[in-house]
Amino acid sequence: MKWIVTHSKDYPHRVGTGNATPKEAQRFEERWRTLDGDGNVFSFHGKCDRIGFLPLDKFCGPEVGDVEIQFKDHDGKWREL
Repeated sequence: MKWIVTHSKDYPHRVGTGNATPKEAQRFEERWRTLDGDGNVFSFHGKCDRIGFLPLDKFCGPEVGDVEIQFKDHDGKWREL
């Protein structure tokens, strides 16, 4: 799974990080975001080449308060993985 952080209000220094380059991410179709334990959209938004837990597990997990990752369906609705 290739992914990149595209937005973070709490951690702006992490925008552009992940295991994909911004150029690679231009072709990614999947969008993800992380949520805290209360269901609030929290620290990160990003793009990836396929759906999976990697951004949450490897990058923005409980150490920053995120406990859930959601992906945007093709109908525009956010779905929990």
